[in-house]
Amino acid sequence: MNIFYVVAGTGGRFLCDASIRDSNLVAGLRGAGHRVAVLPVYLPFDDDGIEEASCGENEIYAGAIGVWIAQRFPWFGRIPPV
Repeated sequence: MNIFYVVAGTGGRFLCDASIRDSNLVAGLRGAGHRVAVLPVYLPFDDDGIEEASCGENEIYAGAIGVWIAQRFPWFGRIPPV
């Protein structure tokens, strides 16, 4: 079975329970013979042996700083670019 798994990501050395769960789930699914593609959305998925499926190299779709600014300062999105 082909599985496309969208994850938040691990952010390099930062590991939480969710990222460990994601890593173990992907490894288990692959061990069961499934083809699993992983797409990190928020932080890079940095785990040995698990390659990412992305359009570009280490492409992130919602950067941590941009998401924080958008949540903290909603008016910031209305400022014209310099």
